[in-house]
Amino acid sequence: NNLVLDNINITSDATTNIEESNINTRIFPNPASDKIIVEFDGLKEIYTVLGKKILVTKNRIIDISGLESGIYLIRTNNLDFRFIKH
Repeated sequence: NNLVLDNINITSDATTNIEESNINTRIFPNPASDKIIVEFDGLKEIYTVLGKKILVTKNRIIDISGLESGIYLIRTNNLDFRFIKH
């Protein structure tokens, strides 16, 4: 009762589908103290480095003056970008 496989051929046509708008996303100034500008026209989520979601917005100019100093992540369309609040 042995199973023998011969002539196995595995193919894939999967491609990475990254929207070009994400590749060109810029966040500035970085570091920043009162506001950041995110060049992305979609939903933006800001997280602490521990993964706590603290803000969701569609605005390109985001007020960060109320955040504590530290490192934060901005998620745009499932891509993460880092910025520093000082």
